[in-house]
Amino acid sequence: MTSTLERQELRVNELITTMKEWNHGILRSIISEEVVARICKIPLTRHETEDQVEWPWHDTGLSIFLVRSAYEKISYLWEVVTSEPLRAWL
Repeated sequence: MTSTLERQELRVNELITTMKEWNHGILRSIISEEVVARICKIPLTRHETEDQVEWPWHDTGLSIFLVRSAYEKISYLWEVVTSEPLRAWL
């Protein structure tokens, strides 16, 4: 049987202990200490909730992620911040 670490196909819930804390041992065994430090700054909820798809910027309101909707959101935010159109990806 192949272990989870050998597969390298970890899910986020496999990186969290039963006490709802980041599993530092597993994280340190697969990624750099710098990245582990960043990940461990992300707060974890103590409440169980159902996973759900969330992408509120799709123009049809269906919460479907599309590259186009992401690009449109990034372009909009770029213009708001810089007052110039985004041309980097054109």
